[in-house]
Amino acid sequence: MCRLTGFGTISSDDREQYGTRVSLGNVKTSLDLKESRIVTLEDDKVVKDSKISALEDDKAVKDTKIANLESDKNDKDTRVVALETDKNEKDTKMSTMESDMALLASQVSLGNVRVSLGNLATRVSSLETLGIKGISNAVSWTNLTEINLSGEKLTNGDFSQTAYVQKPSYALPTSSNNSNDLYIFAEGERPFIQALQTVSGLYEGNIYRIHILNFSTNKIKVYTLEGTQIGWVNANGQGTLWEVVENEPTHWEKKNGSFDQSKLAQGIIKGVDGKVTIQQEFSQNIAQGTTLAFKIDSIGDVKFLPIKDTGQADSNNSFTVSASDGYGSHTTQTVVSGFRVNTNTASVELSSVSIFQGAVSGGTVQAYAGGGLEKISGTSGFNAGASSVQKIDGNSDGYVQFQWSSDSVRVGLKYSDTDYDVDSPYLEIDSTTNTIGTKSVAPGDWFRIRHYASTNEIKYQRKETVYSQNPNFVFETASGSNYQYPASSRPLVISLNGTGTLTIGELYEVYTIRRTDQGIYLRDLDGNAKGWHGGSTRGSRYEVVEEAGQDYVTFYTEPTLTNGNDLYVDVSLYHVGARINDVTIVT
Repeated sequence: MCRLTGFGTISSDDREQYGTRVSLGNVKTSLDLKESRIVTLEDDKVVKDSKISALEDDKAVKDTKIANLESDKNDKDTRVVALETDKNEKDTKMSTMESDMALLASQVSLGNVRVSLGNLATRVSSLETLGIKGISNAVSWTNLTEINLSGEKLTNGDFSQTAYVQKPSYALPTSSNNSNDLYIFAEGERPFIQALQTVSGLYEGNIYRIHILNFSTNKIKVYTLEGTQIGWVNANGQGTLWEVVENEPTHWEKKNGSFDQSKLAQGIIKGVDGKVTIQQEFSQNIAQGTTLAFKIDSIGDVKFLPIKDTGQADSNNSFTVSASDGYGSHTTQTVVSGFRVNTNTASVELSSVSIFQGAVSGGTVQAYAGGGLEKISGTSGFNAGASSVQKIDGNSDGYVQFQWSSDSVRVGLKYSDTDYDVDSPYLEIDSTTNTIGTKSVAPGDWFRIRHYASTNEIKYQRKETVYSQNPNFVFETASGSNYQYPASSRPLVISLNGTGTLTIGELYEVYTIRRTDQGIYLRDLDGNAKGWHGGSTRGSRYEVVEEAGQDYVTFYTEPTLTNGNDLYVDVSLYHVGARINDVTIVT
């Protein structure tokens, strides 16, 4: 039997069943170590789990980045393919153009260039290259509603500024309108007075109103403007204690009538029980023959009378501006120092008036992106348009280019814009005949008005087909009988010297080849017969031409030379619907 200290004896059966035992203290220690180990392992597991999660997140980020890089690479590969394809197409096109140019160079010399219409020398000169910088801008427009050349002539034209003016000539009523020997003023007729002294409840400089005149006591009953009673004041004190005043627009003199004060407080001139006339004189006289523009905002028509430099109203040259138009024009017949403005009747309400040297548009003009311009309302006439903000320097080459869309227009290069017509000279397109002078045009045609600084000339040009001579062209041979060209393949010839029923520079169609001498039978482009022309006259009287593209061709040169001042584009539109498109200025 084996003995363990402190535990007594263990039988052999126990040893058999449990084996050798250790002390309880050792068991506890062993358990603690295992628990500590478990905790350590669990902590380590948490750390490893966190690290695995971070690695997985990092992997996901890298996978996304790789996918983006692959997508970007695919996009770039696609773009490279597209660029290579585009390059190949352009190389092919360039090669074709070079071949065409070489062929053209072998057939045409610069000295043989001719154009389709008009004088040969004029047409050739139209193909010259301008010495311009090539700066092209869509035109920006100004002066669409009014052209103000002088600035406003009037002061306080909106009547927003008012002041009290003494009226020593005012006389109080002399008889009562009441059985109690009183004169009771109607609310709209109560006189304003200004205290000249501080007395009887009045304070010097303050404004009051008279409500009642008592003939028995010869006193006036005075109230503040707010309606607070002040009391009775001596009626004989006018000019010493108080004076009648009237609220009037500053810088204006009332000539007759009475203001509706409630309207004047709103900046409106309106008479009480009739018309009211006001007058203003300018700081400087206006010369005879000056065109002035008048603008009004009113209910009802307004009459204007010029004031002569003598100070007298000129009733012989009065005129009326209608409220429906809102504007008018007047050319002074004498030296003018100012104007009287008359409301005509008590119902007229004038909110503002403006006078300036210049003009007011007779219609509404719409400016479009790209420089287009169209008249969208107004009466017919060259009374609406605009002028360009940009300019062509007076000593520089340049041009304005536009497409005619519809209806009659005038376009010119001008030193300044003074009215809504275009001062001569100008290009005028007449939509009733679709002509410029005698030249036929069509909606959609393109035009240039071009300034040549070296000669100070302005030339009018239209975009047209131009032609080159082809002396190597071989006519069909007529043998046995004359040869008739089919309508679709008739050759074109140009007159070189204007002889033999032909006009120099004009084009003609070859209809027939004569068998006897290979002469040609010609008609002009309208089908009019121009007779036979011998084959031997080719090269001197006529030559075959072929289309060589399009260019702007001069059809008229302005005889009036420019003077070196800057040039602006000026446009006037006749009918509602008159329009030009894509107006650009090139300098």
